[in-house]
Amino acid sequence: MTKKKPKEKLSNKDLKELMGMNRPTYGRGSGGAIKQK
Repeated sequence: MTKKKPKEKLSNKDLKELMGMNRPTYGRGSGGAIKQK
């Protein structure tokens, strides 16, 4: 999280690492917006 870049720029790997790779949140709820890309 160095620069303020749009969430859609983060890759699935980054999202998984940020969410803890164990949180279904990145897939549902707020993650929904990111999944839409």
